[in-house]
Amino acid sequence: MTKEKFQLSVIAAGVLILLSIIAGNLKKKPAKGQPSDNKPVDETLPKAGIAAGAKATSATQAVNDEELSLQKEREKLNWGRDPFAAAKVSKEFRGANLQLKGISFGKDKKGLAFINNEIVKKGDIMGDYEVIEVEKHKVLLRKAGQTFYLTLPQE
Repeated sequence: MTKEKFQLSVIAAGVLILLSIIAGNLKKKPAKGQPSDNKPVDETLPKAGIAAGAKATSATQAVNDEELSLQKEREKLNWGRDPFAAAKVSKEFRGANLQLKGISFGKDKKGLAFINNEIVKKGDIMGDYEVIEVEKHKVLLRKAGQTFYLTLPQE
């Protein structure tokens, strides 16, 4: 056998293997829960299935009732602050008349903020507000346990 004939036979064998793999994957697979065509169907299955199904239904109902009672208990729990109440918080702080006029960082990398003609740093208190953090473009303030950002005005 020459080299070319050997190469052609190897290629032909590879093509046949590839075609058989593709044909095997194209067969329609049975849906979940349905018996496949090649398995024998047991004639006693429907009779036993009805009794087992009735027991399963009552067990499922008991589980559903238990889950429902747990959900009702969870409904009564205190979940804390409403995340959608942020609009109410921001309205309270809008009337504060705080104006961030500038931010500067020193050689020690500590930030200073210029708010209402007053220079403040982290930890300082201005009236009812405590400076929590001075960042590059904003300052984090806290009043009565609630925090908010004061940002530089847009130019």
